[in-house]
Amino acid sequence: MNKVSIILPTYNRIHLLRETLNSIFYQNFENWECIIVDDDSSENVFEIVQEFILKDSRFVFYSRPENLPKGANSCRNYGFEKASGDFIQWFDSDDIMLEDFLSTKLIEFTEDIEMVITSGYIWNSEKETKEAIELVNSDFHLFEDFVQWKIKILTPSVLFRKSFLNGKKLFDTSIKRGQEAEFLSRVFFNLEISKFKIVSKYLFLYRQHSDSITYENSSYNCEFKKSSLYILTENFKRAEQIKSDVLLDFLNRKIINLFFLCIQNNDSFLAKKIIKTNFSTLSKYGKIKSLEMIYIGNFLVAIKFPSFIFQKRWKNFNFNWNE
Repeated sequence: MNKVSIILPTYNRIHLLRETLNSIFYQNFENWECIIVDDDSSENVFEIVQEFILKDSRFVFYSRPENLPKGANSCRNYGFEKASGDFIQWFDSDDIMLEDFLSTKLIEFTEDIEMVITSGYIWNSEKETKEAIELVNSDFHLFEDFVQWKIKILTPSVLFRKSFLNGKKLFDTSIKRGQEAEFLSRVFFNLEISKFKIVSKYLFLYRQHSDSITYENSSYNCEFKKSSLYILTENFKRAEQIKSDVLLDFLNRKIINLFFLCIQNNDSFLAKKIIKTNFSTLSKYGKIKSLEMIYIGNFLVAIKFPSFIFQKRWKNFNFNWNE
């Protein structure tokens, strides 16, 4: 029987961890291992985990090695190294698996399928509310639709065949925000239709609460915005390869919005980087427009003025993406 390796990075939040581990323990598919990798928590995570290890050897605990960068994505990558299963399921330490989470995904695999994508609920346990995450069929444009967030795929959504991931770059630990989206963008790019299956079933609770990462760091963060620019730029390059006018328009507008947000928050370093690496690239699709964005952009950075007029104007530029 096929085995699933569930990889669970954890950092503090022990008041939520027990509920997550219980949801794994009560899965109606039994051939799994749960690899818990702690990211140097200040709380005694092991005390909670040990309760489960003592009653079920399928739970395994590791601490992130000191030579690896701090962060959930180091833990995800390290957990993959320790995984012995045929399938890989990354999961978060504050979310909940419904009891048929694994079995429903596994039954959809055939010889050709490398990943099964399902959905879940946005869950606010404090307000006791949940909202379905709609998973529209995106068979022909998975990469484009995911990047534009037309199809909402989260970390718990995807069950991978491990052999598909072997040898691939997993989570990028050099960026500080959006690593899951960056990873999935790479995996989905140029993925053949025959290699994945989308199943519109709701199999997990994706927790939102006052101390979740969704709520944290809502103010401007230079490192997070640097990560956002990296992801936008890499996806722009991919969109160029497939000559997707719609996606190029979308990503260009996102980069323009980020540029003006940088000026608004006195992040001249990142704003200048956008001019140098992104606005300059546009010259091959519209030289005059690109020059305006470069020269006016440098002027706006110098005077620290996030002009709404130019933001609107540039977002309405029509570039000839087929050049």
